[in-house]
Amino acid sequence: MEIKLITMNITKIILSTAIINDGVSAEDRIVEYKENFDIIKNLGYEFIIVETVLGKSDFLESNSKNVFYTNVNGVYKNRGTNYVNAFKKFINNSDFDDEDIIIHVTGRYPLIDDSFFKKCKSLEKDKVGCFKKDDYGQFHLFLYALRYREIKNLLNSIDTDNMEREMKSLEGIFPSDKLVFVDKLGIIGKQSTGKSLLDYGKNIF
Repeated sequence: MEIKLITMNITKIILSTAIINDGVSAEDRIVEYKENFDIIKNLGYEFIIVETVLGKSDFLESNSKNVFYTNVNGVYKNRGTNYVNAFKKFINNSDFDDEDIIIHVTGRYPLIDDSFFKKCKSLEKDKVGCFKKDDYGQFHLFLYALRYREIKNLLNSIDTDNMEREMKSLEGIFPSDKLVFVDKLGIIGKQSTGKSLLDYGKNIF
């Protein structure tokens, strides 16, 4: 019988924020962020905030001891390209251990439980990340996890000019080897580009 070694991983929870008017007022967006910040704090976790628009925010700094400002959002039409540039800047300026599990959470998507966090903390040593697939076989990126070395290598390998020119989907770029896939993330999706705004905030993943 094969016995898999289980380890309690060092996890770094990263919440991405973009305080910008894009059809939703900045005040409404801040309310959404505050809701999720409070949920995660009440679950007993600390987190780092990566803000992609503002260069300074008392609101964000009152909710986390560690806020990183990338100032790169909105440069490209492709949201995935903006994401890569923002997170590459953050990751390349971070000093994590290669084996650390980096968990990304889209800040305005509220968690309903911490089942995904717990899964990441007990990820097998031979696995490099944890994802949930969407209906097209790609990965949901509003909540996922990768070891630091993996996400750093991945982001630095992406040709963002080509990604922007071809309007490639970031969800289809992530690796598929040595991953754990879950059936449930425990998070509410608030996609502003969904089929209907009537579904906004109603889909649980």
